[in-house]
Amino acid sequence: MTMENDLILQNFDEGRDGMLPTTTCSLPSSSGISSLLAVAFGGGTNSTAMLCGFRERGIKPDLILFADTGGELPETYEHVMEMDVQCRIWWGIGIETVRKTYQGEFEGLEKNCTRKRMLPSLAYGRKTCSQKYKVEPQTRRMLKFMDEHEVTECTKAIGYDAGESHRQIAKDHMQHAKGRIERFWYPLVEWGWRRSECVDAIKRHGLTQPGKSACWFCPAMKRGEILRLKRTRPDLFARALEIERNAILKSPGRGLGGQSLRWENVDTNDTAQGKLWDYLDEHDESPIPCGCYDG
Repeated sequence: MTMENDLILQNFDEGRDGMLPTTTCSLPSSSGISSLLAVAFGGGTNSTAMLCGFRERGIKPDLILFADTGGELPETYEHVMEMDVQCRIWWGIGIETVRKTYQGEFEGLEKNCTRKRMLPSLAYGRKTCSQKYKVEPQTRRMLKFMDEHEVTECTKAIGYDAGESHRQIAKDHMQHAKGRIERFWYPLVEWGWRRSECVDAIKRHGLTQPGKSACWFCPAMKRGEILRLKRTRPDLFARALEIERNAILKSPGRGLGGQSLRWENVDTNDTAQGKLWDYLDEHDESPIPCGCYDG
């Protein structure tokens, strides 16, 4: 942890009732922060820790957005509600939920897959589901927010941790219509926070540890996570299998797990195998391919 982080934590620990920092600090100039700060909140460990880090540094977001795919785990929705209350206490603003619509109404990724008789795009090696259901709804609302405040620049804070720097967008900004500029900022990478530091930050504020946030039928789920879903949420597992069975596929072996893994073929009867996959998943540091993944 850097000397700057040590000083911030010391100020935080010495704050009144241990809940407020003694001073507010300006936004880091290296981040290119403009007049407005929008937060992409995913409901998982990383983005929750990012908000905690903002609180400890005296950084006040202007807009906090949660993009609902309709396929989040129930505990994720519960955590979003908890953090909505906490953000209102901290900054006087809540978390705004945005969604992709179909013919003017919210459809959700699950119903979209059912209607089109297909799997989420990641099962075919593409990443358009995160783009369509996460990035685009957030960007649409952010641009409208910029217009409402008559500004042409906004910084979006994204919660990739220091162990996920490979997920950063190659360019540091994106140009939109009407001369509007969206700048990307990765605070956790800048602070050197990996998952352990993120968990510690959440503990300091006495908040619920949210764990990972992703769709319950995400093709990026590992075998241990699939088995765990079967054990803990058999209702959601059954719905995931319906998506898989309903899809019209050219390759008979393709399933929610991609080219060679159908979820219905995952052996859920072998308890020992399930424990093995839990261990392997827990110690697997390979990159997570899904753009929706949040810590």
